[in-house]
Formats: sequence, structure tokens, C-alpha cells
Amino acid sequence: MNPIEALRIALSALGANKLRSALTTLGVIIGVGAVIAMTALGQGAAKDVEDRLKALGSNVLFLSPGQSGPGAMRGGFGTGNTLYMTDLEGIRRHVKEVGGVAPEQGTGQQVKYGNQSSNYRIIGTYSDYAYVRNVTLKEGRFFNRLDEQASRRVAVIGASIQDDLLEGKPAVGERIKIKGVPFDIIGVLAPVGGQGRMDEQVFIPLSAFIQRIEYRRNAWSVSLSGAEGYSMEQVQEGIRRYLRRAHDLRPGDPDDFNMATQSDIASTLNETTRTFTNLLAGIAAISLIVGGIGIMNIMLVTVTERTREIGIRKALGARRRDIQLQFLIESCVLSILGGLLGVALGLGVSHFLETKMEMTMVVTASSMLLSFCCAAAIGIFFGLYPASRAAALDPIQALRYE
Repeated sequence: MNPIEALRIALSALGANKLRSALTTLGVIIGVGAVIAMTALGQGAAKDVEDRLKALGSNVLFLSPGQSGPGAMRGGFGTGNTLYMTDLEGIRRHVKEVGGVAPEQGTGQQVKYGNQSSNYRIIGTYSDYAYVRNVTLKEGRFFNRLDEQASRRVAVIGASIQDDLLEGKPAVGERIKIKGVPFDIIGVLAPVGGQGRMDEQVFIPLSAFIQRIEYRRNAWSVSLSGAEGYSMEQVQEGIRRYLRRAHDLRPGDPDDFNMATQSDIASTLNETTRTFTNLLAGIAAISLIVGGIGIMNIMLVTVTERTREIGIRKALGARRRDIQLQFLIESCVLSILGGLLGVALGLGVSHFLETKMEMTMVVTASSMLLSFCCAAAIGIFFGLYPASRAAALDPIQALRYE
């Protein structure tokens, strides 16, 4: 029997049981769709991270506390309280390799405007923040060093706050209250989009934050930019030299602070995102395997139902491989059809999440092709046993089957 004839017979047999065929492919459809959607979600998260790091520029360095105490091992981000605001002021004034310092002290507070109120994250920082983090404003200005030195109650708000709290009207010159303290709006950030939290943050001078909102002497999250003409290695060395001297660290003592460049963070985040994507795809692939088991189960039922037909075909001269090919093609048709519909489902879900849920989704041709090929392979793998069982039937016993 040639493959074309076997395909025609397979389609005819599947068409005779449309509902059963549709239900059998459902597991494959869901599995392929889930793999594509989950992979798109993971790759979208990676793209978000990459885009945001690129937006900062190429000369940004991140500084955080390490572990304190003699002989302490080098810690991770935020593992100690060894970095103080006085350290940052010293870096700002005395480390010539540094072009800007932007610490962030944050807390959630209720923000009131007229009769409207909502909770937002309040960030206290230096005026350098706009330069270091490459901030773009759509209205007004960012606060400056004079605002810092005078602890002026001025604020720069995210685009979403203008849209929600101020209902879209011009914000510059308006007054909001944070923790009951009035602050004048002097600027509005351009929308970041995606999942950017900056759209829902209020930025105020760090001096005003400490005096009016919440006092803290430790620094936890600090961004720095290099001065023009210095490489990132020189910037790191300048900061390390100053902080070791300021913290009275002896030669041989480990640093009690941590520094990471954009490439360091990008590498770590990409590795984490890759693991997360693979985990999601692996979980989704379980449904694909379950779909394959469903195909094998239905094909075994089909072999039993068509035992007499198999006996007649063998009596008329059909070879073992002809019978095996026919049932294997039926299994593959089910999985390939499920794979095609699964690709469509994955694209649909990804489009819905991107347009309605505002999530970044990146669907690639490779993920679709891989998912489809896995579906086809599952059809072959889980169809082999039923096909071999059909081919092994004794024609005499098969003809007696009722």
C-alpha cells in the first residue's frame, strides 16, 4: 500500500468518528498552545529586562551593601547595612570618576489630590537620578540640587498618576499630599509603558523624604554613572578605593559592599529568565505528553474495534507493514492536526495577553516550529505501539472476532 492510499484510509476512518477524533486532539492542542504561550511570556520578560537596561545607557553601575563584620563573606544585594548616606555624599564629592549618584529610598504611601486618593510608591533620591537613569519628562522639570539643599517639597510624578489621580489634566503647578504633607508637582515623567513601575511612582528630593516621610540612615539601592572619559573599570576602582578607606578596611579584608555593571545584571537576569522560561515550557509540555497518551489510548480502542477489518485486509494480502503504516498515519494525522490548531491557540493567547493584559509577549518561529515538531513526534512515538499491535494480529483469530 502506498502512503497516499494509507492517508486516504486514515482520513476516512477519523472522519467516521469526528467527535472522538476532536476530543483526542484536544490534549495536543492545549499542550502545543501552552508551550508557545509560556515560551512567549518568558522571552517577553527577557526582552523587557533587556530594553530597560539599554534605556539606562551603557555607563551605569549599581551599588549595594554587603555583609559587615570581620572576615565576613561577600554578600548579595541587600544582605547587610554597611552602606550609609554619608558614603554616597562622599562618593559624590570626592570620587572624580563618578558623574552622578542616585540612591533610592522607597516606601508606599497614600497620595491625595483634592478628594481623590490612592496608594503609590514614594521614591526619595538625588537630582542626579534623571541623568543616571536617563529619565525623560513630558511636562515640567526634575528637581535640582537647590531643591535638595533646601529640602523643598516638590515632586515629579509618573504618567499613570497624572492619568488616574489627576484625571489627565496638566499636573505642573498642582499640589498633592503625601502622608498629609503638601508637595508641589514640578514635572511628569514620560510613560515607560509595559510593566514599568516608574509610571506609578512619585519622586521627591531625598532630603525632603528623610525629613517629611521616613528617616533612614542606610542606603540599599544606588545607581551611579561614570564621569566622561572614564571606563567602568576605572569608576569601580575609584568607588572601591574610597569606600574601603571610609570603612577602615585593611588589606586582605573583603569588600563590605557590592558593585555590579549592567552586563553583570543582564547576564544574571537572562539566566534566571531562561530558567523560568524553560520551567514554564516544561510544565506546559506535560499536557502535550498527556495528549500523546490520549492518542495511544484511542488508537488501542480503534485497533480493538477494527479487529475484523484488519483480519479481512490481511486475508486479502495486506502485509504487516501496510497495517502498521495505516494506523501510524492515523496517529500522526491526529497529532499533526492538534499541533496546527495548538499553534493557532498559542498565537491567539499570546495576542490576547499582549493587547488586553499589556504583557510583553515574544512569539518566535523557532518556538512554533519546535512545538509543532514535538506534536508530530508524539504522534509517531505514541502511535507505534497500537500500530504494531494491529500489525501483529493473527488474521484467522481476527476474522473470528465479533
